[in-house]
Amino acid sequence: MATLFTGGVLGAMIEPDVSGEQMTDRRLEVKMLGTSEVCVQGVPAAGLRAGKTRKLFQYLAMRRGRVIPKSQLVDVLWPEGSNGGGNASLKVAVHALRRVLRECEKQAGVPVAEVRYVDFGYELVTEDVCVDITDFSTLAQSAAAAAEAGDVELAKATYAEAAALYHGPFLPDDESEWAREERMWAESLYVKVLNGLIEIAVSEGRELAAIDLCKRVVSLDPYNEEMYRLMMEMHGNCSELGMALRWYSECEDRLRNGLGVEPSDKTRESLVRVLALCGVEYSPNWDRQFRLGERLPQRRRASGGEPLAG
Repeated sequence: MATLFTGGVLGAMIEPDVSGEQMTDRRLEVKMLGTSEVCVQGVPAAGLRAGKTRKLFQYLAMRRGRVIPKSQLVDVLWPEGSNGGGNASLKVAVHALRRVLRECEKQAGVPVAEVRYVDFGYELVTEDVCVDITDFSTLAQSAAAAAEAGDVELAKATYAEAAALYHGPFLPDDESEWAREERMWAESLYVKVLNGLIEIAVSEGRELAAIDLCKRVVSLDPYNEEMYRLMMEMHGNCSELGMALRWYSECEDRLRNGLGVEPSDKTRESLVRVLALCGVEYSPNWDRQFRLGERLPQRRRASGGEPLAG
């Protein structure tokens, strides 16, 4: 599971100016990133902790203000036609959700949300609500727009705020088709957010922050050679050859074991550049050892000195 970067050295460098207030001061909070929880004024709603009622609410909350056809809701709640009486069962689920929302209204002392039937479908109507996946998407898109417009400071702050909302995979315990699709989309968007922060960190010379972000990308995308190359070259710039070689080896192992392929020419060229930066002679004969996965031979630094083990 992906974790946030709001602690340690990286957190000190790009900590966003948020601490969750935008969630907890809302009347209704819907959390779906890394967890599955609905809160009313900060207190978990007991009737929405599991089952079809919660799933129906989550699906409508993500699309609040839009009328969702009954057939679509039936497909989401009872995939692959596993429920022959889909419409009747949907009515039961809607009735249960309305009952829970009335209890939430009593808990809050004010109206919280309403499920309306409109044009052969249902919509969730609510004003004071925070849905983490929706806010995450909005922030990510705003950050990308700021970056494209050349407003680096705004992009940096907004990317960081978006990343702070990503507490883990979307509905991690839900294996339904719609949840899996949303999970993949949210992870891909999170990778784009991290890439945006990496680009800014590199441009500002914050290599430690950039390396930490690269590690987070490869935890989600283990075959992303660009991230390995970037980490190799940043370590090479600091004459940290051992760490650069470790990342090359990690890249090589994952590609071979996971995809049955070798590192690309770009990745090998990065390795050669790193070796040169660290004063190590490169021999074309190493290409064969790259292909066979053999250890590099001991080579003396270009300027002389003790041998360096591969």
